[in-house]
Amino acid sequence: MQDSQSKLAAPDRIEAHGRHLSVWQLLTWLAVAAGTALRFCRLDHQSLWMDEGYTAWMVSHPLGQIVRLTRADTAPPLFYLLLRWWSDLFGHEPEAALRSMTALCSALTLILAVGLARKFLFKPAAVAAALWALALGFHQVFYAQEARFYPLMALLLVAAMLCLLRHLAAQHRAWLIPLTLLLAASLYTHNVMMPYVASLALVWLILPSHHRPRRRITDIALTAAIVAILYAPWGIFCLPNQLRIVHGEFWVSRPGATDITNLIAWLADVPETWSWRAMGARLHAPEFAGHILLAIGLALVAASLLLSLLRQRGPRLRQAIAMILLAFFPPLLVAAYSRLATPILMTKTFLPSAALMPIVLLLPMNLALSPWARRAVGAGAILMLLLAAGDLLAYETVHQNEDWRGVARWVAQLPPRHRLLVFVSEDGQLPFDYYYFYRPDESATGVPAAFLDRDPPRAMLRVQKAQDLARLESRLAQQPYPQVILILSHLFWADPDELTLKKLQSLFPNAQRQTLGELTIVRFSRDNGGEVGP
Repeated sequence: MQDSQSKLAAPDRIEAHGRHLSVWQLLTWLAVAAGTALRFCRLDHQSLWMDEGYTAWMVSHPLGQIVRLTRADTAPPLFYLLLRWWSDLFGHEPEAALRSMTALCSALTLILAVGLARKFLFKPAAVAAALWALALGFHQVFYAQEARFYPLMALLLVAAMLCLLRHLAAQHRAWLIPLTLLLAASLYTHNVMMPYVASLALVWLILPSHHRPRRRITDIALTAAIVAILYAPWGIFCLPNQLRIVHGEFWVSRPGATDITNLIAWLADVPETWSWRAMGARLHAPEFAGHILLAIGLALVAASLLLSLLRQRGPRLRQAIAMILLAFFPPLLVAAYSRLATPILMTKTFLPSAALMPIVLLLPMNLALSPWARRAVGAGAILMLLLAAGDLLAYETVHQNEDWRGVARWVAQLPPRHRLLVFVSEDGQLPFDYYYFYRPDESATGVPAAFLDRDPPRAMLRVQKAQDLARLESRLAQQPYPQVILILSHLFWADPDELTLKKLQSLFPNAQRQTLGELTIVRFSRDNGGEVGP
């Protein structure tokens, strides 16, 4: 009688379990839908900022010119080539058209992350939590709405990881074809993808599979050889020039211990100290709250990693090691290189790691734990989700891009007059020109030189000594402009001693200052001229 009752009860349990799974699947795809909506919502709400102005300028050129111009950049040309094609289809203006490709890349990463999460997280609840963390991730949404290459980097890494998993599960080698193409594409997208490609080779050796070590080494060597052949044209003829620029003119400072801590917090979408200082001030929150959030977030990250490495066994441990290695090794390697050699550490280049981080941090949900430990892990997952959602809410509430749209509008309202516009930093002219139509009596330059004075142009030039103002002084001497508009941006780097401002103050008796967020406009004139400015 008892056996018959258990047989009758079994289908009910299976059916209930099936309903349970379907609920988590629904929540997973709801996260994908919500994340996609967040990425495409209000794409034109913020003005283009300086780097996006550079992107807009770059993709205004023919394809061959883009390749030539990127030799003086710090990244290869694939993103710009794709965006040029995208702009031909959907337009160069308004901002939403320019940013929509990166929003699409981020949305596709969300979709692919479902498959990746299912490979590493064996509980449907963990998969749903990982997708919600990725959907609400502040940095994922932030860079999805910026016309730069970071979301494409994340998409290529997630897609390559999925292809590698497919290859390790298959008897044939067909999956090596898309994997090789994705790895080559990633190298043509950004130079920081090099340590990711190297890390993927290590992951290839670690992940559980029926493939024997000899076959794995053969497949890695074959893939590496083809990737090297595909990358050779850029690596031989263009990469050396980019490396010279990085070693000679790159603006990043050498990282310290705080920078490394903030890097780990950035990867996990924990509010870092510096970002909380800006956001917390506008929200009227005490500064110590940011330190508390940072400490809590880092403690959760450490606890998650320790649980994954100490409590996992067998194939699951190898999976955990592989994911942790792929997420952490590239940024920590670049951080060490930046500390010991040339500083190149920029957190935003590690958006691929941030895309993997929700899966990494939720690996403890795979463990067979006691009831109280399961509740603790669940509470930690919920807390990480709340931190991510809070960071995103703070961004939506208080963050403002450099308002080049507002600067262009301010200048456009000035009465027509023979005037010179001077940009410090000189590449500030690029986002300004996206919004502005020059009148016949206006011209523009930059300090120490105009952006277009060099061929190919080079962004982020610095004013460090009086001689850097020679070109501007010569131009003002040749044409005595009655009015000069000085537009200041990134002053801490471009002109930390304010030499340009001081020089113009010595030449012009009248000056009026206007501040628009992080940008400052100073209007110099030889006389008041009876003008009524905006």
